[in-house]
Amino acid sequence: DNNDSDATIAYAICLKEGKGTDKNETLAKELIEQLALQDDPEAQFIFAQWLQEERKFGIAYEWLIKASENNHSEAPTKIGEMLEKGKCGTNAKMQEVVNWYKKSVEKGSLEGTYNMATMYHKGTHVVKDEKEAIRLYKIGAAEKHQPSIFSLSHIYQEMGDYQQAFDIAEFS
Repeated sequence: DNNDSDATIAYAICLKEGKGTDKNETLAKELIEQLALQDDPEAQFIFAQWLQEERKFGIAYEWLIKASENNHSEAPTKIGEMLEKGKCGTNAKMQEVVNWYKKSVEKGSLEGTYNMATMYHKGTHVVKDEKEAIRLYKIGAAEKHQPSIFSLSHIYQEMGDYQQAFDIAEFS
């Protein structure tokens, strides 16, 4: 039941952080891992993050793949970031990074959308496309995502549209 898993996740986070209860990272990790093994995408995502904190990148990557397969919206972004930073023990091709960021855009991840917009803005691993960068930055800006707002303002400034840049910056 989703409510039970949400409660278990919340409790595990409290245990890990020692908020409202005694700190018990071992129990917290056990609870999250149990849910992750039951294909709970949020637990899989959290478990992967905790494994990353322990610098267990290979295992974290595998859990992020599972979370993505179970439609966790932020998992593709974190996979792309891990690949881009070389944290997966593999020599990822940049096209693979781009593909994960594109998946994150499809799943509605603001951070992934921002990452993809930045690639288009700078022409990093993709053909530079200011129109696509603006379109993607606007998605984040509409949701009050501060890095998207700043970058959108910046791209208008680069284009010489200072009024638009000011209006966007003022919007934040």
